Amino acid sequence: MENNRQYSLADLLEDESFIAFANHPNPEGEAEWRLRISEGRVSEKDFRMALFCVSFLHSDQRSVSSGELSSMWSGVQSRIRSRRRARWCRIFAATSIAAACLIAAVWIALLRLNPSESLDELQAMPRIEEVPLPPQESDDIQIVFSDNNCLSLKEKTAHIQYNDQGVAEINSQTLVPPDEQSKKSQEPVFNQVIVPKGRHTFLALSDGTRIWLNASSRLVYPPVFQAAVREVFLEGEAYVEVKSDANRPFVVKTGIMEVTATGTAFNVAAYKDEQAQSVVLVTGAVSVQTASGGKNSARLSPNQMFCLSDGKSSLSTVKVERYISWKEGVYIYSDEKLSRILNRLSHYYGISISCEPEAGELKFSGKLDLKTDPERVLRGFSNTAPVAYKHENNSYIIYMNH
Repeated sequence: MENNRQYSLADLLEDESFIAFANHPNPEGEAEWRLRISEGRVSEKDFRMALFCVSFLHSDQRSVSSGELSSMWSGVQSRIRSRRRARWCRIFAATSIAAACLIAAVWIALLRLNPSESLDELQAMPRIEEVPLPPQESDDIQIVFSDNNCLSLKEKTAHIQYNDQGVAEINSQTLVPPDEQSKKSQEPVFNQVIVPKGRHTFLALSDGTRIWLNASSRLVYPPVFQAAVREVFLEGEAYVEVKSDANRPFVVKTGIMEVTATGTAFNVAAYKDEQAQSVVLVTGAVSVQTASGGKNSARLSPNQMFCLSDGKSSLSTVKVERYISWKEGVYIYSDEKLSRILNRLSHYYGISISCEPEAGELKFSGKLDLKTDPERVLRGFSNTAPVAYKHENNSYIIYMNH
């Protein structure tokens, strides 16, 4: 195989090594194709679509969900949208057998769906990153179901466990049945967990993947994964232990990044109010793609961090404990600006902590037990640096103490 070869969708469907991998996935093949994706030699979208097409064409009994079809159709449609029918027919006649199979697969799938379902309806299907927030904010942990019913939890933490049927057990007590209407719908459905400041949540998804959500975070996910790719959408911070499934990659979307894995553990930090987003890999391997692609994409090895800030990316070796200790109630920081430390503490404790610009530039290294009272933590900073703090209107303000 050529070292620098670029792959289109048609190329993938004609490539013997790809077809062999699609029919018999294995870790080595997954790593090799993920490397090509990270290097920009094949797009994630074409890769996923080609996997779906190969599995579809090699299974007479495969049922097709609307979500899977929508993903595949959108890729095909983007190639023909601007072409007139006569020109399309000439192009179709000249393309490879593999490309013809792709179009045929889409139309066969269309016939399997309800005939009254139009292409406009397929195109209008919701995308996971477009699921809206509920209209009202809350100080409670919120679980928003696909029918917009909302369950509020006043506890400081929540433990949510889904089984493979999409039924959720919450805090070992409350059983939430799946929404009957969404079960009957062919459209993809999504639930949300919204974690406010000062709260934390553990979530076990229907496929066995485990996710720890930090304070001020939001996760959008399907109650049951049905498509060829397992996707979730994250705002905030999460530690993820992916259940291994070589046939279905697991993708964490943040709006400007996509982190793809098949079985691994990693941390994603993507807070709206922070300039940088990052991925830290603990075990396994992940590929990261960004909206800008190219040089801002990478494949990570354990103990590496990918950071994206102001459209620029960096890859470095780190001590992973520093980035995942929060889930154990410990905050480790090294040569970090006070402004960032206080911002993280504000999220974790659920209180407003700010600092004057000069104080915010001071750098600290250390380790905090987050179960400690926040005022005691701030007193520790004032005892080790020329800063002081004051408590006003339910907020803490740090300033230089010259």
